[in-house]
Amino acid sequence: MLDWRSGLPYSVVNEWLDFVGPRNDRRFPTYKRVDFGVEHRFKIRKYRPWIGVRADNLFSTFLPSDVQANISSPAFGTFYNSEYRQFRIQIRFGS
Repeated sequence: MLDWRSGLPYSVVNEWLDFVGPRNDRRFPTYKRVDFGVEHRFKIRKYRPWIGVRADNLFSTFLPSDVQANISSPAFGTFYNSEYRQFRIQIRFGS
């Protein structure tokens, strides 16, 4: 799966958390995220589960979820808390 986003809007605030300028006039960076998964259905006795592997954020792209929007902070405009790459083995049961 390819997920391409233009970035969420955010607002700048001052040290009293009052809005500075128009609301939502800044945006998070644009990013592209790739998730990948492969599954195969097996027969184990009377059950037929799907067994597979999955990779989330396959290329470890920087995908921030927070920003320092306080204009009086020395770190103003810095983005944080990126999602990290994950590999999983998964088993799904169903009919």
